[in-house]
Amino acid sequence: MDAITGKAVLISEGPLTPAILASSAIPGIYPPVHHDGHVLYDGGVVANVPIRQALALGAKSVVVLDCAFPGHLPRVPETLADAVLFWATLAMRNQAELESERAAAHVPVLYLPGAPVRAVTPLDFGHTAELIANAYTGSRKFLTEITITGPGLYGPG
Repeated sequence: MDAITGKAVLISEGPLTPAILASSAIPGIYPPVHHDGHVLYDGGVVANVPIRQALALGAKSVVVLDCAFPGHLPRVPETLADAVLFWATLAMRNQAELESERAAAHVPVLYLPGAPVRAVTPLDFGHTAELIANAYTGSRKFLTEITITGPGLYGPG
């Protein structure tokens, strides 16, 4: 997203490095990326799941993996840092759900359940392998039980 305009910026051509760095530029934690006249931060701020952008590029279906807190909220935050992370994550999840519902009127949207909730911050990479394995297992089970019949929202989203 462009920090100057507050709008999502789609990088679909050119060097890969600025796109990856911008996607990793978490506001307040990592610096923005200056690219092609934009001051870029991670797009999760305005389009955590870029469904509109995917549809504009011609996607005929959408698959969403809920990596935030699938199916239920984590514990109520008790510290200021926990509260900021909680509300930011909640806002991004709500945006993904709204975008999924809108897109489902036009294309099939699979909203995968993701991994069970773990109390880890986005900056703690010590549980990455376990989270990936759990999401894989949960998503694989979900996909074996689903039948797609056309546009609509499929899953717990």
